[in-house]
Order: sequence, then structure tokens, then C-alpha cells
Amino acid sequence: MGRELFTTAKSSQSAQDAVAALITTGDGRYLMQLRDMLPHIWFPGHWGCFGGAVDPGESPEDALRRELAEELSLRDFTPTLFTQFDYDLQPIDFRKFIGCILRSS
Repeated sequence: MGRELFTTAKSSQSAQDAVAALITTGDGRYLMQLRDMLPHIWFPGHWGCFGGAVDPGESPEDALRRELAEELSLRDFTPTLFTQFDYDLQPIDFRKFIGCILRSS
């Protein structure tokens, strides 16, 4: 896959608060998502963590539960905070965003 997908792809998505899960298997490996090769999504064809956007009024933990139920039919787990990133994009006319990574073993 060429580098052009990062520079020429047009996405209808906008930056917003998001969550991702670090999911480990019983033998210590990680469960990852291979993103579809669609030009209108972010990072098409790349490996990443399962997760997604935090809806207005939703906690990061609830957002992760919803996303993992939608993507993996995974339920009945208690995520714990691993790390949080704060992105301040105000200098380029956006707002501040959070990115939470939660553990879900």
C-alpha cells in the first residue's frame, strides 16, 4: 500500500474523543484489528486496536463496552484505564480531544 492513502484519502470522519482496547489472550498475545482497505476511512489496511469514537455524554468505559460489543460481540468485562492522551488542536482551529486506551483482558 502506498503512502498516498495518508495524503490523498478523503474522509467524512472528523477528529473526536476516542477509545481503544488493549486485549490480551490467555497466552499473553494481543488481539488486533486489520482495518478494511477503504479509501474513505482513516488508516485503511493497517493493524490497530479495536475501539472507536466516544459519543456525546458517554464515558470512555461505556464507549469501549459499546464498541467491543458492536465489533466483537464482547460483553461482560470491566475495562481499566491504561493511558490517556490529550490532543490540543486549537492552534490549527480545532478543539481539544482525548484518546483513552483501556485494558480489556
